[in-house]
Amino acid sequence: MKFKLFFLLLLSALTSKAQYDVVFNETDAYGSATDTQLVIKGYVINTSGSSDVFFWQLTKGTMPGAWSVRVKDKNQTHPASVTTSNFTLANNDSAEVEILLDPAMTTGAAALTFTVSRQSQPLDLVEANLSFNVWAVGTGETPTVTASVYPNPAISQLHIALLETVEMEIYNVHGQKVKTHTHAAGASAIDIEALPAGTYVLKYLRANGTPVSRQFIKLQN
Repeated sequence: MKFKLFFLLLLSALTSKAQYDVVFNETDAYGSATDTQLVIKGYVINTSGSSDVFFWQLTKGTMPGAWSVRVKDKNQTHPASVTTSNFTLANNDSAEVEILLDPAMTTGAAALTFTVSRQSQPLDLVEANLSFNVWAVGTGETPTVTASVYPNPAISQLHIALLETVEMEIYNVHGQKVKTHTHAAGASAIDIEALPAGTYVLKYLRANGTPVSRQFIKLQN
């Protein structure tokens, strides 16, 4: 009887766990100091079964003092002084978020953390690590090449744009490899129609050995 009661309590805790995703199509942005604005785009999607209030917080690492970083969420584009706010999402609703950088003609790099939580379960956090890199015009520097993965969410095909030839692997949330793909420099597409709906991670190694990962959501056919 005690074991049955413990099992029911455990099942209740598991089924009541918050369900939502925070996905960025790209986790890093590169550009020139002459660019007026660099943008990292993502979204928050609520799949919990009920409406909820979502709180976000932007933690800024060391960065050039001239840089200005702002967040655009469902409600508004916030001034650089605002590093936390919230918005409401109905069940199965999503909201786009953008991290906006004004480099102000200044080169440098910065790492940021974007954290999201729910009002109903404030301890259930989702974090995204983001970065900006800005170089000077005429220095001969080139940006790190990373894959553009779209659409996200996707239903049947995942399109890849990348200027390198690499071997790619797709993993599910349990860390199991579910698909492999050889990408030739340029554009290619991965057939994901047979994959169950859920969150996946696309992984590959760049030519210089740098590991890269991109998270995406597969929707039900």
